[in-house]
Amino acid sequence: MAGNAEQRHGGEGWFMRVVVIRHHEEDSAGFIGAAFEARGAELSVHLFPQDGPLPEFHGIDHLVVLGAICSVYDDGQDCAWIPDELAWLRRVAPVAVELQPGAGRDQPVVE
Repeated sequence: MAGNAEQRHGGEGWFMRVVVIRHHEEDSAGFIGAAFEARGAELSVHLFPQDGPLPEFHGIDHLVVLGAICSVYDDGQDCAWIPDELAWLRRVAPVAVELQPGAGRDQPVVE
């Protein structure tokens, strides 16, 4: 998601705000987060749903949503957060780009 990075200027130069949504304690922004930080990005990591409601999108330049054990097709108590996240994504990212990890299939899929 491209946002308003060109409109904000930090003390050292332009900066961007990146939000990473994770779903499990052991998840991290990993090399994607490190790459953004190496380019001067302000990285914010949100554990959903444990950290509460998803952030407002105002001021976010890029959004990284990590995978989860639950599938969007799963139901049940452990996956009850999925409809809320999907509704949020539809509001903030009408065109979603998702990475499909595993078995050499690390290619972007646009839905």
